[in-house]
Formats: sequence, structure tokens, C-alpha cells
Amino acid sequence: MQRAETASSQMRTFISDYEREMEPLAKQAALAHWQLQLQSSVHNQQAAAEAAALVRMVLADKAKWNLLRNIDANALEDTTLLRQHTLLATSFRINQLEADEIAEMEELRSSLSARYNMHRAKMNGEECSDNHLDEILANSQDSLERQRAWEASKTVGEVAEEQLLDLVRLRNRCAVKLGYRNYYEMALDAQEIRQEELSAVLKDLEDGCRPLWVRFRNGLDAKLAAQFAVSPSELMPWHHSNRFFQTVKQSDINLDEVYTHTDAVETTRTVFQAMGLPVDDLLARADLYERVGKCQHAFCLNVDRKGDIRVLCNITPGERWLTTTLHEFGHAVYDKFIKIDLPYVLRRPSHAITTEAVALFMGRLPSTSKFMATFSGRSEPECSVLASRAEHGQLTHQLVFLHWCMVMTHFERELYSNPGQDLNNLWWDLVEHYQRIKRPPHRNKPDWAAKIHFASSPVYYHSYLLGEMAASQITRSAVQLTSSSVRNLEISPAVGNYLQTKLFNSGATLRWDRWVAEATGSPLSAASFVNDLHAIEGTR
Repeated sequence: MQRAETASSQMRTFISDYEREMEPLAKQAALAHWQLQLQSSVHNQQAAAEAAALVRMVLADKAKWNLLRNIDANALEDTTLLRQHTLLATSFRINQLEADEIAEMEELRSSLSARYNMHRAKMNGEECSDNHLDEILANSQDSLERQRAWEASKTVGEVAEEQLLDLVRLRNRCAVKLGYRNYYEMALDAQEIRQEELSAVLKDLEDGCRPLWVRFRNGLDAKLAAQFAVSPSELMPWHHSNRFFQTVKQSDINLDEVYTHTDAVETTRTVFQAMGLPVDDLLARADLYERVGKCQHAFCLNVDRKGDIRVLCNITPGERWLTTTLHEFGHAVYDKFIKIDLPYVLRRPSHAITTEAVALFMGRLPSTSKFMATFSGRSEPECSVLASRAEHGQLTHQLVFLHWCMVMTHFERELYSNPGQDLNNLWWDLVEHYQRIKRPPHRNKPDWAAKIHFASSPVYYHSYLLGEMAASQITRSAVQLTSSSVRNLEISPAVGNYLQTKLFNSGATLRWDRWVAEATGSPLSAASFVNDLHAIEGTR
């Protein structure tokens, strides 16, 4: 009993001191990061780097680390204290670096963020946004125009490559110093994911989906070859409707056309209100439309874990940004409805996987018939037919995205394993193997570095993949709760209550795998996900 009381007392004192020091610094760093994403000036770049370094210096404090690791975790009978000890121990352990190492890492990261944000591709001598390039690849019938757009979209890789490799090498040096083989291994360990288990899941998904993938890719190649009047062997990356082939435009349903006149912001407001999860306060703080100097992507940022939650988007009309906006506000409502009385350390999502699962669940709603009938202005019978097609569209999207995630995950593992290898060739080897996309003749450019995630969200892409699997389990739970179906899912307070009480409220009190099991009634399962995909194909 005395042992438990001593450990608990020590842990409470440590947490109190930690919160008092960390909270204001973390808020300052989040606000600086937000300003950098809104406008990538030199001043904002420096401010973001300095603020992030201050946060990490708290975690690098060797005296604090010694205090924490000398607390007898095995004697902590309070599960809340034990979970905080586990999370804090990980954060301190992976930050036991020197001040100059931390400063250099954060300066590189902020500088790279600014490079990606400021870069605008040039096509025919004129600057153009990512949205413009995406529009060409989605709709143009001119192969030469498509090629120019695709090639322009990759030029940011040439701008970022050198600094990005510097950052990769620095991350590796620091990870080795902390006892890991490389940064990739350290990052997975910090995320409570075993590399062998992740590799096994990827293999199970690849093997289980192979028949579906082969049939889909053969069919897609035939359609694209006919569309562009070439043979299947002559198809190039720019013949696909996405810069990285991480999603695909469906030929039998055009959701952009369905949602051409749908206001993404007002729809988002209405959807979450219908679930009893109001987002008016979140919309008021969001930055939602594109402009020069602003990050061209989308993300959600929890500034202070007390309600200041911000979403960045670059909305244009159509299904893509409607889906993205719902996705990002899925992250935001998760953050918003975590119990405010939880300790600061636990007042965040359980894991990147769990918040991605919620966001992906929300992003699937535009494919359902009730959503279409409510927000597209079309009749219910028409929406029922469209939803049937969209369900198969979800199948193809998940197949495409799954194989794109395999490229990203395997490449990043090899990137950190040996950053000096021929990365340009490795990238195309993986693209050809997993995505079945032919590399352009004689191309030797850092196309891999055009993906901002390697700089901004390292060792993260598997979270999207595992999040897709968890999102399917959340969908099944919501369907059972509302006695509806996947393609006719009810948007109701019952679903919102389920999300809030079973998924959001607990914050980070549970490990991600336990969170999935308790929230959905079953552990995360590759076999279950694969069976779902085969079942959808079987309804054709």
C-alpha cells in the first residue's frame, strides 16, 4: 500500500509540474504553426521553429526524465495515472537530445513547410494551384495537357528534396543516438505499433485484396485506354485522375456533378448539428478557402485542448472538398467532445489511427443515399440508385487508397533504412509493383518528395490505412444502432451520441487497439475488412 501511495504521490506531483510548464508552451507552438500554414513568411517560419523547439526542450530535460523514470510504474494502481506515465515516458524518451539537435530539426521542418506552402507549380509559363492541376487531371481529355499538369505537380519535389533528405538524416542520427536502428523504428515504437505486426497487416491486406485489385485494375486500364485512344501498355501516370493515384474518378457516377451546387460549409454545419455535435464555434475559427502563400492541403489543429480547435481547408465546389471538409471536422468534433475534466495529457485522441477512423467515417457520408437526398436536391429514388453505384465507388476508392498506402508505407520504411540509396528508382519500383502504374520513360526525378507528408507527418501514412479499417467497423456499429444500411446510413442524434460516448469522451485513456475493440465491439481485423470489400463486390 505504501509503495502504491508513494508512486501515486510522485506521479501527481510530476504531472502537476509538467502541465504548468507545458500547456502555455504547447499552445504557443500550435498558434505559431497555424500562422505558418496561413502565411509562409520568414518571420512565421522562424517563430514556428522556435516555439516547437521550446516544447521539445521541456521533454528533453534530463532531470525531469530521471524523475519520471524513477517513479515505480508497476505500483500505480490508478489506471489514469498509469496511462499518463506510459505516454509521458514515451514522449520524454524519444526527445532526450541536445538543444542544438532539436533546434536544427525544427528549423528544417518549418523551412520545408514554408517551401511546400509557397510553391506554386508552373504550367505553360503561368503559376497554378494544386486545385487547378487536380481539375485538369480529373476532367481533361487532352493527354498532353494532362502530362503537363502531372509533371508540374511534381516540381515541388525538386524544390524540397535536398532539405527533406537533410531532415531524414538528422532524424535518423537522433534515433540512433537514442538506441534505435533508425527514425522509422523509433516512430512506430512511440506510436505503440510493432513493425512486424504492421508488416503482417499490410501483407494480409495485399493478399486478401489481390483478386479484387487485379479485376479492378484490368478493367480500369481498359477504360482509360479506350478513353485516351492508346493501348493499355501505353498508359502513363497522367492518364489517371489523381496526381498520386491515391483515389480514382468513377466512370459510372460523378459525385462532383451530384454536389456541384452543394455548399460544403453549410452542409458540414447541418450534418453535425443533426448528430447533436454542433460545429458553429469550430467553423468560426476555421480558414476554409485558398489564397497565395497558404498551405494548399487540409488539416485540423487542437490549439490548447480546451476548445480552441482550428480547421484549414481550400474549398472549391464539388464532392472532393465536401468530403474533405467533413473529414477534417470529423477530427475537430473528436477533439471538441473529449471530456474536459480529463487530465491534460489524456485530453487528446487515443491515437492518429482513431482520429483518422472518425474522420474517414464522416468523409464517407456523401456516398450514402440519405445524405444525397438531403444535400444534393435530387429525389430519393434517384439517390437510392446513385448510392448503390457510390457504394461500389467506395470499394474502388478503398482498393486504390490501400495500394497507395502500401507505396507510402514501404517507401518510408526504406527511406529511413537507407536514405543514400537510389530513392527515385525505389519510388517507381514500388509504384509499379503496388499500384501497377508504368513509370515514364527515362524519368529520374524526386517524385516521392512531392508528397508533403514525408516532411510534415513522418511515419504517419499507415494511420490512414488502419483508420480505414477502423472506420468500416465504426460504420457497422452505426448501421446496427440505426437499423439502417451502409448505403442508407441514418444521420441522427443516435449516431452522434454513439460517437461522443463510445469514441470521443475517453480521450487517450485507452491504447488505440483497445479503443477500437471497445468502440466497435471487435478488434481491428484485416480479414474482416477484406471480407467487407468482397461482400460489396458481390452485390454488383
